[in-house]
Amino acid sequence: MKEPWSLQEVRRLRELAQAGEPLESIAAVLGRTSSAIRNKAGFHAISLRRDRLAGAVLAGPISEPS
Repeated sequence: MKEPWSLQEVRRLRELAQAGEPLESIAAVLGRTSSAIRNKAGFHAISLRRDRLAGAVLAGPISEPS
């Protein structure tokens, strides 16, 4: 079993999650399993959901419905 989470690791987890990094990448950076990342994120209410539009290129301006 790995050492307990440090405050710096939890802060890094939050930063990576907010940046939209994939779960597997966060696990690799922190040297933890994907399961450990999911569990710690859940405990600290850190969302691991990536924005579906992140990196998407829009064809044109979005207009209000008439």
